[in-house]
Amino acid sequence: MLIKIVFYIVVLLTSIPVSLLLAWLCKDEMVKDRKWFTIALYSFIFFLILTLFFFREKAVLLCLVYMILVTIVFICLSYKRVVK
Repeated sequence: MLIKIVFYIVVLLTSIPVSLLLAWLCKDEMVKDRKWFTIALYSFIFFLILTLFFFREKAVLLCLVYMILVTIVFICLSYKRVVK
């Protein structure tokens, strides 16, 4: 049980470097597509709630939380970028 929890934490912690890489690769699109990433964030949260109530699949929950973390970091970094 403890090994699974540690594995889930390690997998979720990899979302931070992935989002930083995504932000570095998409410098130009960060500011202009912020609205779409916000919509994606809300849809991921909505599907996470649906999955929690109806399915309780751990793999789906892990994927949704991973995408939520990547999107949150990406949106936060988009406010720091200034497109010239």
